[in-house]
This record gives sequence, structure tokens and C-alpha cells, in this order.
Amino acid sequence: MSSVFLVEDEAKVAGFIEQGLREAGYQVLIARSGEAAAELMQESSPDMFILDVMLPGMSGLDLCQHIRRTDTTTPVLMLTALGMTSDKVTALRAGADDYLVKP
Repeated sequence: MSSVFLVEDEAKVAGFIEQGLREAGYQVLIARSGEAAAELMQESSPDMFILDVMLPGMSGLDLCQHIRRTDTTTPVLMLTALGMTSDKVTALRAGADDYLVKP
């Protein structure tokens, strides 16, 4: 079974995404902050990361760069409310593979 590491600080949003991923057959690990995710990363090897950009403390962009320092192949999707083209470019330059704006 494939696993997804979801980093989202809003509980309702995280729950909604988690439910959809589980129904699609994924195992889901959730962290509510960039710092918590960085710690949990040492104990897990997900098949994909889904990161919110605006997180308390370490941002999703900083976390993405942290991931890329040790893992250059696991896909990283940024899922955020920020919809400007410049936001997307910044995320891709930080190492994200794709960028999706929350509806």
C-alpha cells in the first residue's frame, strides 16, 4: 500500500484530505507543523508528500527544501490557498514537483 505524508495545520482540511486518500487506498501520516514533519520524516519513507505552504513555524517551502536536501526523488505536492503565479514559481524553485491551489 502506498503512503502519503500530509502536512496541514488546519484540522478540518487535513481530515477531509485524509479521508479521500484513505478511501483511495493510501496510508496517511499527518503532521500539523513543519517542525513535527521534519522529526517524523526520520521515521518514515512515504511515497509522496503533500505540504501546505502556510504552516506555523517552519513553512511548507522551508520543509520542502529540507526534504530535498536528503530526498530528491519522492514527489512533493504543495497544496495551498496562495494562488499567484509567483507563489507557484517560488514553490517549484524550492523543490516541489507540483502546486495545487485549494478551492
